[in-house]
Amino acid sequence: MRHKTAFNLLSLFLVLIVVFAVSACAPVSTSQPAEKGAADYKIVLLLPGPINDQSWNATNYAGLEKANATLGTKIEYIENVQAADFESTFRNYAERGYDLIMAAGTQFDEAANKVAAEYPNTKFTVVNGMMSEG
Repeated sequence: MRHKTAFNLLSLFLVLIVVFAVSACAPVSTSQPAEKGAADYKIVLLLPGPINDQSWNATNYAGLEKANATLGTKIEYIENVQAADFESTFRNYAERGYDLIMAAGTQFDEAANKVAAEYPNTKFTVVNGMMSEG
């Protein structure tokens, strides 16, 4: 029962992050001819392990699936991202014009903060991460 509650809370937390991030990416000006819908945003979730680990990664993946189903987003994911590849993976998605790059775990903090400074038009977030000044 305890695992299920934690699973539900983490899934809800991930959905809320996506809602917040998508709304933060929305254009401020009303002079835009058409606003982006949830499915128009390019969003990816980076996971340090496999989606079938029945733990942290599986729970984050379940939140991604729930966000896609309930919000109409088309969040992609990449699993088993190794520490040596954190920066290059963030950069790869930022270069490809992703609106939001999410990563699951504090191990991504340093790389996210470093790469985010280079791509001011891309939103970066780390689940359980530490906020950067700036």
